[in-house]
Amino acid sequence: MTYGAIYAVVAIGFNIIYNATGIINFAQGVRHARGMIAVSLAGHLPLPMAILVAVAVTAALGALIEVLFIRWLHRPGSCA
Repeated sequence: MTYGAIYAVVAIGFNIIYNATGIINFAQGVRHARGMIAVSLAGHLPLPMAILVAVAVTAALGALIEVLFIRWLHRPGSCA
């Protein structure tokens, strides 16, 4: 039940941003994912450590996505 409410709030946030700007803002989703990772880790780690680990995980995933997908979009004819 709680997760459903969280997803509903995230979806409403995406909807408000998209209707106001016409652009999907994925940074908002990353912020929510980081929070959910931190809360999940807080049961196993102290909260400050869980937050640092969540930031590191989302930064690593963002860097991986940037290297694998975004850079390729800037030069689509150069896939070898």
